[in-house]
Parts: sequence; C-alpha cells; structure tokens
Amino acid sequence: QHIAWSSVINGYVTKLFKVMALRIDPVSLCVALTITEAYRTLSRQQLLYRTLGYPRAAVPGTSNHGLGNAIDFGIARTNAINSPLYFGRSYDVWLTANSKRWGFDRPDYMDRRGSNPEWWHYNFVG
Repeated sequence: QHIAWSSVINGYVTKLFKVMALRIDPVSLCVALTITEAYRTLSRQQLLYRTLGYPRAAVPGTSNHGLGNAIDFGIARTNAINSPLYFGRSYDVWLTANSKRWGFDRPDYMDRRGSNPEWWHYNFVG
C-alpha cells in the first residue's frame, strides 16, 4: 500500500512539474529543468546513504523522498547528486520565487547558508 501511495504522489509531482514547466520562461531561465528524483525506494536510499553518507543522504527510513514528499530538480545533462551548488543562478532564483505557488519549499537547512545546502531539493508542504 505504501508503494501505491508513493506512486500516486510521484505521479502528482510529475504532473505538477509539467504544469510548472509550462509557466517557465525558457529565455529568462536559460536552462532546461528536469526532475532527477521524487519518490525513492528504501533500497535506493540505503545505497545513497552508503555512498554519500549523512547529511548528504538521510538515514534510510527517514528521507522525505521515501515518504513521497520531496523532489530534486536538475538541469539538462546533470543530476542533483553530481551537480555543483548553483545557488543564485536563474533556475535557482526562479524555483525559490515560484515553488511555493505549487506547494513546494526548500528547507532552511538546505538553503545557501544552511548546514546541508542543496539548491535542487524541495519538499512538498501543501
């Protein structure tokens, strides 16, 4: 049942992103945003935790991705894990300014001056 619910949320996030993408001005953004991850299985979280360690990857069983409440954005030909921190670039500015309109927000601890900065990570807050 958890997997089915997560699939529903993952589908919702994908549809939501498509709606958001229609409202992005590609000329001002200058990049193609992608979804690199949304729902994450426990085995995937265990792999990331082993590979990246805490705090880059949450302790398995505690990840917002595993709960279906997080989304990672990327830019074309990169992924969030390998992406350098591009705070302040056009896509970060756009996501920061617009994500709340669709129920997403980046936690303070993942902001530019937070303890675990990730420009790409947003949680679903409703």
